[in-house]
Amino acid sequence: ERYAANSPHLSYELVDPSQRPDLVEKFKITERSARIVLTGRDQESRAKNLSEQELTNGIIKVAEKTSKTIYFLSGHGEIDLAEQQEAEGASYLADAIRAEGYQVADVSLINPDKPAPSSRLSLMAESAAATPVALPDNVTYLVVAGVRSALLEPEIAAIEAFLKNGGRLIVLLDPATPSGLDDLLARWRIEVHDDLVVDPNPLMGLGPAAPIVTPTENAHPSTRGVNAAVMMTVRSLGIGARGEPGVDTVPLLQAGQSTWGETNLLAGEAEQDDRDHYDVKVAMVATKSTAQLDANKLSEEARVVV
Repeated sequence: ERYAANSPHLSYELVDPSQRPDLVEKFKITERSARIVLTGRDQESRAKNLSEQELTNGIIKVAEKTSKTIYFLSGHGEIDLAEQQEAEGASYLADAIRAEGYQVADVSLINPDKPAPSSRLSLMAESAAATPVALPDNVTYLVVAGVRSALLEPEIAAIEAFLKNGGRLIVLLDPATPSGLDDLLARWRIEVHDDLVVDPNPLMGLGPAAPIVTPTENAHPSTRGVNAAVMMTVRSLGIGARGEPGVDTVPLLQAGQSTWGETNLLAGEAEQDDRDHYDVKVAMVATKSTAQLDANKLSEEARVVV
């Protein structure tokens, strides 16, 4: 009411979901999604509660000229945002992102939308230099989720350039699957361990490869409101001693004290030994300020979440 009283450009309506199932479907409202929808200028955003901060941020998002899009890298067997049946499908994830007021799209670095300029090629050449690739200028948020084969060097170089320009990257890795990103993540002081986190005392009856994880003692906006979660087949992470100057890396989620990162993945059994990893962290965030004075940089702070 206070917002509407101070601006003739703002109005509000209270809607009973049971009376307007059409709006529930249109805005993808669920029990867990934000139910405060702000619309205007063909834009849409969400607020999780009626606090001044949430409502103001939502109004700012609506007032922006363009809506924000979360891009998912494709081309290496990543999760399918449209698939609803298979385990690798991520349509529910895509719907949850849209329910927060963002758009979702795929982007590929190995299958560009436009063909390369016509030119003569020598079919007799023994080798050729790799063709540089780059993410589109409108990509600010990139997710690499569940790759089944390692990214190629030109793709990795494109992602590094993207981060140097202030991009935001989320990487979701499966155990025993090479991503090609280990060296890049190491420069952000995130060590990716080649293991599988196991819990000999599973509480949910889902087996030892489904540990319960909780937020670390490091308070962070991304884990606000999270008490506990179950992660299926997850590998452990560590904070690297070396990395690029100015990188700040913080653990976000950890497994219980009874868990460990099992490195013998071929035997089908888990037993603690000195090759395994302990003090199990399963999610981290690394940030770095973008120092270059470039009006076209994507943000003031690059960010990597694994």
